[in-house]
Amino acid sequence: MPFVISQLKDEIELAAERAAVSRPLRESLLGQLARALARDADLTVLSQRLEAVLARGDAAHYRGARFQVGAGAEPANAVIDLGTVMPEQYALIGVDGSQALPDRHASVPWGLAKADAVCIVYGHPDGLTLSGAIQGRSFARFWDESALAANGREGEPMTPADISAERDLMEREHMATCAEMARAAGLPAFVIADGSLMPFALLNDAAWRGPGDRRAWEMLGRLSRALSRIKVAGAIPVGLIDRPNSNAVLRACAVGIGMSHDALPPGLVDRALYAQLLAPGQRGALFDPNWRVNDREHIGRDEHDLCAFYARMDGADPHANVVRVEVPRWATDPTTLDALTAVLARQTRIGAGYPFILKAAHEQAVFTRDEQAQVQRTIEAAFLRRGMTLTPSAKLSAKELR
Repeated sequence: MPFVISQLKDEIELAAERAAVSRPLRESLLGQLARALARDADLTVLSQRLEAVLARGDAAHYRGARFQVGAGAEPANAVIDLGTVMPEQYALIGVDGSQALPDRHASVPWGLAKADAVCIVYGHPDGLTLSGAIQGRSFARFWDESALAANGREGEPMTPADISAERDLMEREHMATCAEMARAAGLPAFVIADGSLMPFALLNDAAWRGPGDRRAWEMLGRLSRALSRIKVAGAIPVGLIDRPNSNAVLRACAVGIGMSHDALPPGLVDRALYAQLLAPGQRGALFDPNWRVNDREHIGRDEHDLCAFYARMDGADPHANVVRVEVPRWATDPTTLDALTAVLARQTRIGAGYPFILKAAHEQAVFTRDEQAQVQRTIEAAFLRRGMTLTPSAKLSAKELR
């Protein structure tokens, strides 16, 4: 029976009504929270209240931002113009990935993850040739049925989350390879990932309880080695998150105005705050995302702990385009950040609101349905040449009879 959209009409209308009623309340609360980071705000109050939260027993449950303190630190309410000066010569590298997830109903289950890069070399007479050499070839990993089983957990084959985590790490490792190629060409490089530099699988605090999860530690080691390679190559690794939905800074603001950091309503996010605090072409202060994995016992032990900031990349567009940018702490000196934000602002302008280099990397990395079907046919042909009979599941066979 075809789906009838009218079945959902009442629920859709109710959802729209709830949103309409809650919007003024959210906007009012957002205005109150923004006072904690206003230009004339007393940051001593914010700092003291955050310290009090962190000193209490609920510090482990605080998921809000931590702002820098001390000499040379950017004040929490800092508003900084994006840079305008870029290096005369540099390599800009965008990295993205994709995957094909195992289908247990297929005649031969398999999985694949791949990472791809696109490079644009600026200011060099041999830029086109160098761009191709730096971006290199796709970096792919294939799992057959036995590999899926061997790399799974507790007797179960690899899950979609396992393959996605592997893809994230492959992207970071590919970033390192491209950075090394840029160094070999004598070029400074900005290596940009679509999304956080921290793989999602490592953000689960449960992985670090007690001695920690063995696989999580292995993943953390791979991430740290990739960041070390990038650092040695003299490149700047960047994670850019479009339309970010974190509320870490708002949680800090809640503490600053005397609210509980857990009292924020659903749908209130940091990008709405910075749409108010920033003008186009400005960024906010650096902050520590305050993930468990970002501390000195984990990624920070190799000095790769991450810092983040929000930036408004819109120009004439009437809608604020607030992005979140992540970099390792060792890449947060003012000169580096000015050059980085100048590069990102330029890429966003030519990419119609989203960095052109990341759009190109996505197009390069996508694993199309036609390509997946081609892999499936190649696998089946290889099995059939060896005299093996292939049978899809009864469910899949029945569906194909329609």
